[in-house]
Parts: sequence; structure tokens; C-alpha cells
Amino acid sequence: MNPTDSPPTHVPTSPTEGRSPRGARQRLPFIQPVRIGRDADALAGIYQPASDSTGTGTAVLICNPFGQEAIRAQRSLRVLAERLGRQGIASLRFDYFGTGDSPGEDGAGHLTRWRQDIHLADVTLRQLSGASQTIWVGLRLGATLALQAALLLTDLPQPQRILLWDPVLDGPTYLAHLQRMNEFWTRQSNVTSEALGFLITHRIRRHIAAIRPSALPADTRIPLHLVGTASLPGRQAFLDHCQKHHIPLHEVLLDSAIEWTSNTALDSQWVPDEAIGALLDICAGRHHPSPSQQEP
Repeated sequence: MNPTDSPPTHVPTSPTEGRSPRGARQRLPFIQPVRIGRDADALAGIYQPASDSTGTGTAVLICNPFGQEAIRAQRSLRVLAERLGRQGIASLRFDYFGTGDSPGEDGAGHLTRWRQDIHLADVTLRQLSGASQTIWVGLRLGATLALQAALLLTDLPQPQRILLWDPVLDGPTYLAHLQRMNEFWTRQSNVTSEALGFLITHRIRRHIAAIRPSALPADTRIPLHLVGTASLPGRQAFLDHCQKHHIPLHEVLLDSAIEWTSNTALDSQWVPDEAIGALLDICAGRHHPSPSQQEP
């Protein structure tokens, strides 16, 4: 993502084209690089307008994963934004402070700041799209951050619903996985301050290690959608937590797990269509949960 010094402008590239649900060719509006915030720490974002100028009244905020997973998920999240646009739903992707094209050195950001970034991006998305409500879609640590941002910062505007795509629900397991992958690719053992080229500060490590379902606030009534496989670490504990505290949760089980630190995920032609299709259905209101999944 490349921020600009001016209000949202068209980028000088050919528009993406695709097929509408009826099969006709449909031209997407130009994407717009935007700055989120007004000071020197303004974040870099990419706004995808809806193909239908009338819109749906709802826009989608896409929350990035962390580190190498964010790089490998770039194409998938761009495709998600494009397909949302074709269905009349505007979206905004952005880089947290200290990541990607946003200001801040590697390691300068932390989970507390990133949760605030999500709310700042939500305000920007509402202004750009004119939407009266937003849906937050988070992938991996981005899903966890979105959930925490909504539950911990309750005095700020809230999303209509939150889609948790392969969320990090067990922080210690996630950190152990990053360390294993780092050892595999770098051939260096016992390195805890870095994961696949990205710095993990003591503060970030401490905050991630504290992630577990039992640590989440239990008083939310924002509908949650869990999109992942049955093998997702922490899944059952999260389901139990939501059931115990009557948190409205719908689960969409995927057939295939995705390894977001793999070279497959880095392949520029690879897109997880099953997961993206499920996310699109939920955002467009086409997902109908089974009776056992209905909101209380």
C-alpha cells in the first residue's frame, strides 16, 4: 500500500474487471490510496469503492494478519475486496502503524496501538463510503485484533458484525508455530525476537501470549462469525466461551486448512476460494445459519 499526501485519488492503472452474478462484464471503480488520520503517523490504506454507486449501506473493513502472514495474504485480501466491490460493497484495507507502507519502524507498533488503528480506519471507511454500518473482516491476528478492538473499546463506533477468518485464539500456540517456521526457514534455533524476517518485541510477544478465549470480555452482543477448520487451535475453547456467555456466534467450517506461512500462500496465483466465498456470502447477507447457530 502506498499512502498519498492528498485526499483519495484515482491510481493510474486499468480498472479490474470481473463478472457480475448474472455473468455480465462489470467494471470496478478505480481503487483509491488513502491516508488514515491527519498527522505524520497517518496510516496507509487502499479504498475499493463499490461497483454500484448506490451501495448497500454497509461497508467492509479488512484487518491484516501479522508479519509474514500479511505478505502472503495480500493477494487473497485484494481479491476479497474486488469481489465485495462487484457485489456493491465498498471496503478498506490498511497497514497498521509500524507495518507495511504505514509510518513507524519495524517493532514500533504493538497490539494496543493496532486496535486503535482499526477504529481509526473504521471512521475513515464510513466517511469514504457513506455507509451507515460496517462489517469487520479479520484474518489470523487481524481477526483477534478486530475482536479485541470491538470488545475493549466499547465507547467507539461498533461494527454490525465481525468475521473471524482463521483467528489466533491460542496465543502461546501461535507463537510456538511462528518459532517453528522461523527455525525451518532460517535454520536458526531458539530465536524468539524475530519471526520470518519480522521483529517480535517483548511487548508484542507478551500481548500475543495472553490471547486465549477465557481472557476475552464476555458481555458483547455483536454477532461473530468464525470461519475456519475444525483443527483451528483454540476453536473448541472459543466455542465453549461464547456458549457460556451467550455471545452470538455463527460458525462456518471449511474443508481445507490454510498454512499462511507457506510458499503456497505466497504464490501470486493462489486464492482460497472456499473461504472467500463464505466471507462474501456473510457480508452480502446470504449466509443462513443452522438452527443451532442462530443468534439468541
